[in-house]
Amino acid sequence: MTDHEAIEEECAHLRARVVELERAVHNHRSKAEEREAVLAAERAAHAEAKEEIAELRRLRILFQGLLDASPALYFVKDLEWKHAVSNKAFDDFFQVPHGHSLGKTDHELFPKEMADDIRAFDNRVLDHGATVETEDVVRYRDEVRTYHTVKFPIRDEGGAIVGLGVIATNITERRQLEAKRSALEAHIDTQRATLHELSTPLIPLSSSVVLLPLIGTIDSQRARQVMETLLDGIGKYRARIVILDITGVRVIDREVANALIQSAQAARLLGAEVVLTGIQPHLAQILVELGINLGAIVTRGTLEGGIAYAMNGALKAR
Repeated sequence: MTDHEAIEEECAHLRARVVELERAVHNHRSKAEEREAVLAAERAAHAEAKEEIAELRRLRILFQGLLDASPALYFVKDLEWKHAVSNKAFDDFFQVPHGHSLGKTDHELFPKEMADDIRAFDNRVLDHGATVETEDVVRYRDEVRTYHTVKFPIRDEGGAIVGLGVIATNITERRQLEAKRSALEAHIDTQRATLHELSTPLIPLSSSVVLLPLIGTIDSQRARQVMETLLDGIGKYRARIVILDITGVRVIDREVANALIQSAQAARLLGAEVVLTGIQPHLAQILVELGINLGAIVTRGTLEGGIAYAMNGALKAR
């Protein structure tokens, strides 16, 4: 081999080496670029995750602030029965530092008997997979409180149960107001019954004669009360004569007059006779103008006359 051929061979070898090195550099650069892209993606994902964590932390603070502002007790348990969420009202009720219950089970927070009862109730809620509402009377320090408690399963997007939520609202004041209102309504009913008796008093004059004196204005409602009292009195006292005295009645209209006539007719069906007394001149004029026919109803100008008529009738009946 000549010197020229040797030089050519060496040059070819060097060129091949250069190509090989360039290829290696290219591959190294590609891998470096790939690693840089991966690192950039990881940095972007890390930054995004950091932002999401910050947003979740911000939302948790807002959510916790919302719960803490409520007077109701809010708390959430996971499927390991550990408290995952609680609010200030819950911590204040059980007299523990804020957030003390988080990560703890009821058996770590409360006496065993109490925790066992809570666990049994929680199991029933999750077994049924439905909301359960109860009304619980509990002692809080030196007072007795009533709470409306709602327990419900918490589900994920797929519908699987992931926890248990509880909301307990103090309704003590509401129940006390309801009790006061019931007592007031009962008192009003008693007064109404008393006024009813006073507005339509039934007075027995003998074993077979009763007196029903009417005073003031008689409207349609009071006219119905008169009929009820009159009919009840006939049955109660077994009266055969009822004196209906309207001496103290100031105004009478067609509806009221018809109601009085109907009362007399109903009394006759029960075997009693109605004597209407005390018809004042102005009432008589009104009855005439209205064309009211008292028919077979016995009338007397005064209460004394009505009593005398009734007593004579009672004596004759004996």
